[in-house]
Amino acid sequence: MRCTLRNGISRTTAILALSACGCSRLALDDPGGSGGGRVGPAPQLLRHPVISLVSAVGGPARARVGWKAHADPADWPHFAVFVGADPATLYSVPPALADPAGDSAILEGLADDAVLHVGLGVRAGPSGRWTPSGPILTVRTGAPIYVDPAAPPGGDGTTPATATNDLALAVFEAFLVQGGANVWVKGGDVGILSLPLYGGVFLSGGFDPAMLLEERDPDAFPTLLRGDVNVPVVQIQTGSGPAVVDGASIDGRLEASAGVEDTGTAFELRSVQIRDCRRGIDLRALGGTSSVPVVLSGVVVRDATVEGLRLEGPHDLWIESSEFRNCNNEGVALNDLVAPEFGTASCVVRATNFARNGQEGLEAHLALPSGAGNGGGSFRVMVQDCDFQENAGAGLSIDIDTEASPTWITDIELRGCTMRANGLAGVLLDLDSTTTALVHRVQCSANGAEGLHVSSESWPGMVTVSCSAMIGNEGVGLRGSFGQVGLLFSHGVLSGNRGGGFSSEVAPSAAASSMAYIQPTPWSNSLALASPEQDLGLPVPFLRAPREYAAVASVSGATLRLTAMPVLPLDGPVEVADDGVERDVTSLAGTNLTVDPPTEGLVVPTVAGLFGPGTGVTEDFRPSPGSIATGAGLAPPGGLPVDAGIQGSPPGGAPGSESAVPEELFRLASTSPAWTQALTPSSDLLLSFLDGPPAPASLTAGVFVVDDQGNPVAASLSMQGDQIRVSPPGGGWSPGDVLELFPALAAVDGRPLAVPVAIPLQVP
Repeated sequence: MRCTLRNGISRTTAILALSACGCSRLALDDPGGSGGGRVGPAPQLLRHPVISLVSAVGGPARARVGWKAHADPADWPHFAVFVGADPATLYSVPPALADPAGDSAILEGLADDAVLHVGLGVRAGPSGRWTPSGPILTVRTGAPIYVDPAAPPGGDGTTPATATNDLALAVFEAFLVQGGANVWVKGGDVGILSLPLYGGVFLSGGFDPAMLLEERDPDAFPTLLRGDVNVPVVQIQTGSGPAVVDGASIDGRLEASAGVEDTGTAFELRSVQIRDCRRGIDLRALGGTSSVPVVLSGVVVRDATVEGLRLEGPHDLWIESSEFRNCNNEGVALNDLVAPEFGTASCVVRATNFARNGQEGLEAHLALPSGAGNGGGSFRVMVQDCDFQENAGAGLSIDIDTEASPTWITDIELRGCTMRANGLAGVLLDLDSTTTALVHRVQCSANGAEGLHVSSESWPGMVTVSCSAMIGNEGVGLRGSFGQVGLLFSHGVLSGNRGGGFSSEVAPSAAASSMAYIQPTPWSNSLALASPEQDLGLPVPFLRAPREYAAVASVSGATLRLTAMPVLPLDGPVEVADDGVERDVTSLAGTNLTVDPPTEGLVVPTVAGLFGPGTGVTEDFRPSPGSIATGAGLAPPGGLPVDAGIQGSPPGGAPGSESAVPEELFRLASTSPAWTQALTPSSDLLLSFLDGPPAPASLTAGVFVVDDQGNPVAASLSMQGDQIRVSPPGGGWSPGDVLELFPALAAVDGRPLAVPVAIPLQVP
């Protein structure tokens, strides 16, 4: 196999090409838009060390693959391209290309007329193990059918010179005559149409005038499909294998019912832009007995008059490196994602931006299939390195509607995300049935309600929140309301939340090794262990953080009207709504604070972070010299001191972004009986773990029970299969006993416990 690298065409060249073909409105940012978000340009995806495969176009014995990065090259992991015929064994052979330059490459010497699979792998060092990263894309090699929208009639599509001008005919020929084939489309306006796209047809746009794979660039040579009244622009149809669209621009003209509609067929969208449709993407798989695989990578959906994406039925949905912005309702609405009985359903979202949508950024309802019995099923929801910014509702909402059936199991992981300046909560989790949830390295800031709000109805469960920061939210930073799901907060930061820090209204909850800073009512109905507090005052306990927060009641131009005068001198920069913009103070007259540059599109009330001398308005939560967080965290009996706050955790790392090569986190999943329920003095506890069983030799160093004074209790530890059995001492459990798990507890492969926790036992 031979590889040729290609660099992307410059933005200037792309703009000139777009202007020349009259399609610049679709491909370039239109601050006005037609969706339901705020007026003005939507905020962009923040910096995440993620590289995503966003394109794979096949030709005769070759293919061109493209990737997209969301950080500076210095922050990239080592990455490689893998190609193979079997996705199950894709990463078991050496990569086709390792650490390439540019943003695309030509892979040559491939099997011809074959369906292949392409994926990315990442690793931390030049000799480490490759870890699969992102979705696996499907590519077909073989001679294409050439389509030129501006060609004269009569072309047979066998060469660029004899290209057909009829896209629908080319797609039909690829499906019916060839049983699946490539269709290459030159940049240009295809016209108003409703196009059926059959499984096995690989439709690729963005080709240059010579239609060379080496010169293909959908940004410079956009292929534009325009919508008709009350019909989808592209309608996925059953065929042989998945249907694929790679590198197309879809404009619904405020008339099309959907940019892409699918009723139960596997398909992939890559490097596709969709705007001004009723729904950008409409997925319905009603009555299906297995989940339909759908991949969206490098997709931009904007200005939908209803949802950016609507989904109903059983699916395995993967959204990668995409955007959903300025839609009237939700950016993405999973109403409902269904797990078939005895089956699975999933939603994985990575490196995706949800901005300025008229309701939630992403709203997911997880539901049972119609007529389900008690056989059970499972859901997996993973949201990683995503940003939810300035949506009118909650940033992210997950509602499990399976409260009548505990045999349906849900695993939720929310990692490395930011939830900023949303109108309601940053994250809203309504958890029922049998659920395990991890919120790790997440930053919820300047939201109009809670930073993170957890509720439930019927079944006990556990949400673990680690290495996360709740900053300047209008409501409580971390809230557990009605239900039986307990919250465990580990190595986190609560800072400047107006409604309080950590509130648990019904179910038991606990914080360990966390830090409350400038935080009224830090702990409400929640146990706080080794979690120091610092009110307004100096020195700031972190290397960089606001030393005061000011509530902003209204704004007029560059002037913010505060609800009260600042207490400390304003001798540093100001940040508003955690938007990352460093602003100078030009004047303070009473409660009127004027800043430069002014804010844009600000929704009030909100919060301003008032920093001390120095540059930058990005928090650095490492303890400062002399910080009260230093050595103040929860340590095992007789163990070395541990810092409170985010950096004292074993994984460490700043919130709001994951590591370049995210780890599988060995962590506690659940206890039996549930630790939120009453425990009789003689009951044993069984501890279950995710991402590996515990090593028996590590139990005595990593698992302790202490009494209400912090003194060790002589509980008995043993293994029962892959679980740890914790048996009470001879006198039984006592009120105030706490189960503590530390990083010395390790998985059998040596990985330490990623999230140390303190669990208050509910002994009457």
